[in-house]
Formats: sequence, structure tokens, C-alpha cells
Amino acid sequence: TLLDKYPYDANSYIFASSAKSRSLQSAYGFSVGFFEDRLATDSGSEIEKGVIGQRPPVQPVDISMLPIGLDKELAMKYACPRWLENVKDQPSVVRESTQFQSKFVSDLANRLTAVLSVEAKTPADRFNITVKDIDVLQNLCEFEVAIHNTEKTWCRFLGLGLYYSSSEGVAGGREEEEGERDSVAALTAAKDLFRKFEIAGDLDDYYIHGPGVPFNRHLGCKLATTLMESVEMALTEDRTGSASGVSVSKKDKNPSALGDDDEEVPGVSRAVLKFGHSETLLFFSSFLGLYSQKGALLTGNMTPKQYAEREFRTSKFSQFSANMVFEVYRPIAETSLSSTRKLRRRLDTEATVAGARMDESNIKSAPQGLIRLLVNEEPMVIPGCGSDYFCEWSTFKKFLQRAGTGCDFDGCCISLTKPSPPSVPETEAQASAASSGNRAQMVLKTPQQPACLTVDPIVK
Repeated sequence: TLLDKYPYDANSYIFASSAKSRSLQSAYGFSVGFFEDRLATDSGSEIEKGVIGQRPPVQPVDISMLPIGLDKELAMKYACPRWLENVKDQPSVVRESTQFQSKFVSDLANRLTAVLSVEAKTPADRFNITVKDIDVLQNLCEFEVAIHNTEKTWCRFLGLGLYYSSSEGVAGGREEEEGERDSVAALTAAKDLFRKFEIAGDLDDYYIHGPGVPFNRHLGCKLATTLMESVEMALTEDRTGSASGVSVSKKDKNPSALGDDDEEVPGVSRAVLKFGHSETLLFFSSFLGLYSQKGALLTGNMTPKQYAEREFRTSKFSQFSANMVFEVYRPIAETSLSSTRKLRRRLDTEATVAGARMDESNIKSAPQGLIRLLVNEEPMVIPGCGSDYFCEWSTFKKFLQRAGTGCDFDGCCISLTKPSPPSVPETEAQASAASSGNRAQMVLKTPQQPACLTVDPIVK
């Protein structure tokens, strides 16, 4: 109903993408499906008025982007020299994944080498499958399944290292039964292998892009800050496009549900759509603490039961076409101040201070609304919002502020290899009259370095 009521307009539906071509293609592909068979827009020109009422097969859209290295929201890791130098592929950061893979990848490489070299007559004829080759084969297998829905080439090739039998073409009786048992054993071994690959990949992401390195939270703060500003703007706009609390010519009401009765609001965005990368969601999820709520660390020496119960599982929230959606709900029009107070008390009990009283102007000016988070189209409880899927905006806003919105991204991301300016003793700001004149000389407090989280893994 939102799209039926509000045709596409560049101010109403804001598209932004990473400068990587695959992200731009995702943004464009999404826009095609999003606006397919929807009404065309009308910006007022005589030419454009002619298409109103028509439903074009493709709606052209504006998609903004920033060059790689400058994009601090969608391709943030490339804009953070400290992360590139001190987190990416650092031995201490990938240690847990390396430790876990050492338990099975080397053995798999050796067995695959042996299978492929069974008919080799000289050492020069032997294959030499390395650990790096196994990593490449795994990726080829995964993409083969994802793109072509088949496992007959690279997956089967990788599986040669799991199972090999010289009894080809046997039939009947005991040999047939043994063959069936061998097939079941091979399938079980294959499932176990890919479970291990999945855990190894999660260990990589947990420390390279996730909560395993506290510094990674900084890389999600710009996106979170933009989210907070966008929601705040949506909830404080009234029907005339003015900030709430400003007198309007029509009868005064509280904001209605976003998307309803807002025909004359050119400044309210109906949707802000951003397209990035898997690590965009990983960094942002780390900032929000979505997959570290239980406090259990992910390491390379856990039990099978612990791995099965792990909270951080990228196949569930960072797969192909993974997405996060924050739905914004504005309260329906209230007819009295008392009903507004009741609504606020009901939705924001955690933020209510005992004995505090809010006057009418404060209640009118405070943005009210609900936020709901969906991860891959499934509702998810927001940390800090209790057990309800719908979170009062004031509660979620405080959570975002505590998490670090408005952080000094540039200050924390500055390269550690560059020389730092000499430290200056901190002094209190003070003004004193100059002896040679009437001008006041101001001694300003030296700016402090930003408080940045460590780039060291939480597991030493």
C-alpha cells in the first residue's frame, strides 16, 4: 500500500550503493522488482504528467555512491586505514580459524593428493594438493551449488579426498551391501566436512569483521548514526514537512503512521535503501551487538555441541542477498494530551523516571514511534528493547547512543604507522586580559584523542 500510494520520487525513495559494480547491480535489480508495475511519478512537468496512471515495466531510479576509500557506511573497511593495517588478515586475528582448520584441512589435502596420484609412476607425476588449494576448491564448490545448483564438478572433486574405493562395478550380494554402507559413510563424511568449513568461515568473520575484535564496532557507527538521523527526521516531520512542535495551519495532530495522510510532505522519505557487502552487515551487526548477546566467545577449540549452539552463524544472517530492515511506525493521531501520556508510559516504561513530569511542549516535541527490526525478512528482537519485536524509538535511540553513534570514525581509523603530533599538556580553558591592550587572550583546552576500542582479538 505504501508503493501504491506514493509513486517513485528521488526524495521519497533514497537509493545508495557501494561503488563496487556488484552492489550497484544489486541496487538496480532491487529497484526493478520494487517498483515493477507501480504507478509512475509526477514531478509537475507537462511531459511527466502524461505518464501518470501508467505502470511502466521499469522505473528509472537515482542511485548515489561514494568512491571506494571515502565510503564510511557501505564499504567502510576501505575507508579505515587502521583496520586495514591492524585487523585484516593479521596472524593474531585469524589464529582461531587457522587453529581449527589445522585439524582437518591438511589431512584432506594429503588424502586428495594420494587419490589423484594413485597411478603416478614417478614422483614428477604426483599431484601436490596444498591447504590453499583446498580453500580454492571449497569456494568453487560453494559457488557451483549457489549459481548452477549442481555439485557434480568441484564438489565431487573435493569429495575424492573423503572417500575412495577401488571396487568399481561390483554388483549383488555382500559387495552391494558394502557399497551402500560406503555411500552412507561418504555422505556422512561430506556433511561433516562442510560443517567444519562453515565453522572455519564463521571463525574468520567473527574476528575479521565481527565481535571478536572490539575495534570492528567502530566500522558500523557511521551507518548507525545515519539510521538514527533518518528515523529521527521521519518521526519529527509533520504533514507540512516542518519539524514537529512548529505551529501548522491545519488542525494540530500528533504524527500519524508513516506513509498515511502525508500527501503534502515533500521532505519525508518513505524508504532509505542502501546496498553494500556482507561485511557491511557484519560490521553493523557487531555495532548493534546482535550476535554476541549471550556473551559466549567463538574459538577454535570448542566442543561439537558448543559449535552447534553458537550464536554467531553467518549462514543465517550474512548469506547471499542478506538484508536488514528497520521499519518505522508513527503513532496514530491522538485527541488529547492525556492519551499521549498514556501511550508514552505504555511504550517507554524503561525510560520513565519516577516522579518526573513532562509538560505539554516537551511531549509534543519528543519524537514518538516504534521501530521493528527484520533480518532476512524475519522479525528480530532489538538488544536493549526487552522481549517485544516493537521497540519504542526513545529506548532504541538511547541504545544506539550508548553503543557509540556519532563516534569519531576518522580519529579511530587514522593509520597507526603515521607519526602522531606531539602531545601537549592538557589545560583548562581560561581568559585573561592582555597587558598591552583590551583584547582577551583565550587558552583553549587541548583536544583529546578519541576513545577507540582495541584492535586486538578478545581471545589472546
